Amino acid sequence: MPLAGKLDLTASANYNETEITALPSTATLSALNPPPTLFGAINQLIFEEGTPKDKVTLTADWSTPVTFGKVGVTVKGTRYGEVTDPGTSLTNNGTLAPFQFVMSAKTLVDLELRAHVGKSFSAGLGVDNVFDEYPDAVPADFNNFGLLGFSRYSPFGFNGRFLYGRLGWNW
Repeated sequence: MPLAGKLDLTASANYNETEITALPSTATLSALNPPPTLFGAINQLIFEEGTPKDKVTLTADWSTPVTFGKVGVTVKGTRYGEVTDPGTSLTNNGTLAPFQFVMSAKTLVDLELRAHVGKSFSAGLGVDNVFDEYPDAVPADFNNFGLLGFSRYSPFGFNGRFLYGRLGWNW
C-alpha cells in the first residue's frame, strides 16, 4: 500500500416518484350511506409525498498503515429531498382540518476517526450530523398543543448531533 494510504470514494443516488392512479372500493362498505373514506386525501399524500423523491449520498473513506496498525477517516454527506407532512390541525370551532407542510431539502454530514492496533484491537470516535442539522420546525399554526416540534415524516431524526466512541476486540 502506498505511503499516502488508500482512498475509497462512493456515490449513490435514488429518485422515486409515486403516483396513485386508482383508489380501491369495496362493495360491502359502498352500500353504507355515506360510504366511509378508506383512502382519503391524507393517505394519498402520505404515499405520494410523505418520503423524499430524491436522496444522494457521497462517502470518502481514507486509511493508511502506521507503525502500530492502521488509521482511517470516513466522511459521509447525505442529502434528503423535500418531504410533505400531510396532517390535520385543530380549527377554532374544534374540528380537524387537513394541512400540508413542506419540509425543505437538508444535508447531513457524518465523520469518523478510527484506529486498528495490531490484529485484535480497534477504536473509533465519530460524530453523526456534524453540523447539528434539524428538520424544519412544524409551523405554530399547525402545532395545536405545542407537542410537535418537528414532523414525524422527516427522513432523518430530530435529535441533532450525536457523538460516539467505539472499542472492539477480535480474537
